[in-house]
Order: sequence, then C-alpha cells, then structure tokens
Amino acid sequence: MPFTFAQRDPNYSIVPSELQVPDVTKMPPLKQFKMGLGATSVFCKKEFQLMIKIDNGFPACVRQQTAQKLVERGWGKFQEQTAWFVYNSLACQLTPWTKEFLNYTGVFPERMEIDHYFKGQGITILDAKIDYVHFEGVPVCGVTFLGGYYFLVYIHDKDKMINLGYELYPIYPPQDAIPIG
Repeated sequence: MPFTFAQRDPNYSIVPSELQVPDVTKMPPLKQFKMGLGATSVFCKKEFQLMIKIDNGFPACVRQQTAQKLVERGWGKFQEQTAWFVYNSLACQLTPWTKEFLNYTGVFPERMEIDHYFKGQGITILDAKIDYVHFEGVPVCGVTFLGGYYFLVYIHDKDKMINLGYELYPIYPPQDAIPIG
C-alpha cells in the first residue's frame, strides 16, 4: 500500500498520513480542547494566561491584564497550566523511582515511590497513569515496552521533566491507561 503524505500545514509534520500527529502547541486553545486535551492541559503562548470559562468549562488564552478583568467580571477563573509527560520503561530495567527504594526493606505502593522520587527532584505529580501492554513470551531486555507511565505536572516543572529525560505528551494519556495508586 503506497504512503500518502500530509499537505504542507504548519500544524502537521510531513509523515505518512496514517501517522500524522498534530502539534497542539501551535493550535488555538479551543481546537486543542476539542481534540481531547483537558482544559487544564491546554498550551498557551508565553505571553498569555490560561483561563477556564465559568459557564461551560472551555479554555481560553488571554493576556494577563485581560485575564484580571475577566475574573473581576465573573467570566472565568485563572488556571495554572499543566502538561502530561510519558516515560517508556525498558524491559529488565528498574524505573528511576524504584531505584530510590532499593535500600529499604518492605513493599511500597508504586505511587508512593513515584511521589517520593519526583518530590526529591522538586516536581509535584498531580496525576499518574500506566498503560500496560500485555504480550506473550519472554521480554527482550533493553527493549522499550509498548505503553508507558504518564505523569501530569504543573507547566512550570516542564523543563525539569525534560532534563530528567521524560517526553512531553501533547494529548491526554490513552483511554486504557489506569491511575497509579
């Protein structure tokens, strides 16, 4: 089957149409929201403040001085921006948060390990999900598992997450991802 390529649209990379992934950070807030990004996860340009409209919960990106006026009029409320990150674990290797607990005795809930690890990095985890992929046979060590861990953090922790090697995940985690803890 031949590949068909995307049109030259600044919101899409030139890849086979079956693999097109829009760059949501370049889209207007309402379009991001309608694509499935949570209202609190919408990306605003640096000079804009994320707000949530009170009567319908829709996101809006407005300038700081406009945001204050809208709050005073009861139109919306300030919302601290958040972002999802993904960590794809490797078969036969411990996660960074599990490594932190190797010197302790006992069994600890994974969410406790995760929160402790990120707190030590100066990051607050607002939500954590895992997407298990079931496979048959023996895993090949060093190969990335399909699926992964997803972490919701405040946008001001974005650079810390990237520096730790986590990848920005531009949309909400997969529907079959389950909460951790």
